[in-house]
Amino acid sequence: MARIIGVSTSGNTQGTPDTALLYELFAGEVLAEFAKTTVAADTIRQRTLPKGAKSISFPKLGTATAGYHTAGQNIITTNADGYANTTTSPRGDVYKGEKIIFADKLLLSSVLVDNLEAKLLAWDARAEYSRLLGRSIGEKIDQTIMRVIFNGAGVAADADYTGHPGGIAKTVNATAAGTDVATLTAAANVATDVPLFLTSLMEVKTAMDNNSVPAEGRICVIPPAVYNWLLSGALKGIASGLFVNRDVGGAGSVSSGGLGNIAGFRMVMSNNMPFSNFSSTAHRLISGEGNTYSADTSALAALCYHSEAAGMVKVSDLAVESEYMTEYQADLLVAKLACGVDVLRPEACAKIT
Repeated sequence: MARIIGVSTSGNTQGTPDTALLYELFAGEVLAEFAKTTVAADTIRQRTLPKGAKSISFPKLGTATAGYHTAGQNIITTNADGYANTTTSPRGDVYKGEKIIFADKLLLSSVLVDNLEAKLLAWDARAEYSRLLGRSIGEKIDQTIMRVIFNGAGVAADADYTGHPGGIAKTVNATAAGTDVATLTAAANVATDVPLFLTSLMEVKTAMDNNSVPAEGRICVIPPAVYNWLLSGALKGIASGLFVNRDVGGAGSVSSGGLGNIAGFRMVMSNNMPFSNFSSTAHRLISGEGNTYSADTSALAALCYHSEAAGMVKVSDLAVESEYMTEYQADLLVAKLACGVDVLRPEACAKIT
């Protein structure tokens, strides 16, 4: 949360700040910057928390079985071809569970605008600081979503119920496997390691296909270093150049600097990816109860997921407030968002390290 003194605003001709106009402009700049900064917030499921509730339950269902009936047999308790029927797990019994996503504490970013200093500035700092508020909220939410998806990729098979595939975790079998992005993307490793990274991406695709994750709506988020590393591979004419080769359906472009889609994933570049060992429960509204955002993402190279992988519950959408504070002779500008995020489908979450 930022609190900065000495940014710009303008008063009306009578010396009283025109807070109505300030609020309108400030709100538009914050919302626009938030929308521009976030890449993950609009790609997962969202529900609005009803008044008086602290959490929302999402249903989690297993799979059903099918088999052939033999005349005279009891379909509830009798085993048959294709059934796994016992008296304790009869035919028609499907795993039924729920995923509860809690609301977090209020996330906010603020700035105090001093009127005198604002009049002395030769540039419109208010607009710049307004964008910073929107950007800070967007970065924080994106990092939270990415940590949640990272944790989802680490869920073990059968964790929810027997037969559940769990999350997907792949390691680039490269020169710098398991290290930080800067080492992984070193120029000396481009020729050998870019194809290995793409192999890992194809392995993620295969795992999601095997998990029956829908092909539409798959996303792969990578940092600028990896994004441009893949493009540099295309420039060097190695295997990764196929995604810019129109003869084989490539949709990327070296000239425009875009990767397009690779292996069915929409490739998205983001500076919001977290690269640290994060451990905190400060976001929890109720001590001992809430969503888990702790994750060691220091060696993360890519996050792949489907839009059903995670869910967000919103208490309120991104909102802004502005108030003139006479005791400070300044305007207090606040951007805030109340929500919570957690995993819904681990089998639709994948991490590449």
